[in-house]
Amino acid sequence: MSTRCYRNKTEYKCVVRTSDAVLVVENLEMLGETKRIPLKNVKEVTRLPDGRLEIKTVDGDVVNMLINELVRKDIEYFTFLYYFTKEQQNIRETIMRNLHNYIFLVQPAFKIFQTLTKGNIPQWEFYRELIKELQDFNDILSSLGMNELSEALAKYVKTFASSVERRSVSSLVNSLKNYVKFLTAYFSSLLRETIKYFDPSYFVDLTLIAYIYFYSKSLGLPLQAERARRDFEHIAQEQVLKLGLLDELLKERITLAMKLLLQTSRGPEEIPQRLMDIIGEEINRYVLQTQH
Repeated sequence: MSTRCYRNKTEYKCVVRTSDAVLVVENLEMLGETKRIPLKNVKEVTRLPDGRLEIKTVDGDVVNMLINELVRKDIEYFTFLYYFTKEQQNIRETIMRNLHNYIFLVQPAFKIFQTLTKGNIPQWEFYRELIKELQDFNDILSSLGMNELSEALAKYVKTFASSVERRSVSSLVNSLKNYVKFLTAYFSSLLRETIKYFDPSYFVDLTLIAYIYFYSKSLGLPLQAERARRDFEHIAQEQVLKLGLLDELLKERITLAMKLLLQTSRGPEEIPQRLMDIIGEEINRYVLQTQH
């Protein structure tokens, strides 16, 4: 599929070949005049206010592309590969930093859920210690200027403390469920707003499902663990397809690697790092193979 584009202000036809991550620019008036722009020669990609995509190359070319529905998926794929490969370290650090905070905040909830399963006696003093850890971490969030998260966490900490003082198991469980939902929605939204050109928020969903899977296994709940495993695989495969990676071998490799994650990980805390490793390694290998 092709679209109109302008190379150095002259009208051309542009085709993004997703098979080898190359932008092909063809002159509409002079047959045979073709410019191939492989991903490695792209210096900058910018979405302009009028909706066009501007691509600057290392040798000084400037190409403005009109995005129609026929080429939208291919263009988004090209920009995803560009952004991921050029900004990989920054993307990785941003995702890992936010997932680290998510994991730290969600862990206490699962620790409490675990002690309350199968009619165990509530461990009120242990819950007070966990609440104190959250309070201390909230002080750090406040000092970093993360006001929205800090204010919400302060309210939840107050609710947890009240439930513990009243020794109300039902109140504590309901508050914890709402707390986990809030954290998942908050960090998913934060990642969507922070990372351009692709949506990494599913890392949060996969991390949460990994917690459910591992805790279900440790509590001897095989049906819940199996359901979580299937959910994990479904979301992972769905997201691989959304990337628009048309190379079937690449799709297969990433999907298989994600399916093996739960089987080979020692705990939910490993999942985010392993996800980043899989996607980074496979996409880097793909780009290197296609740019020769």
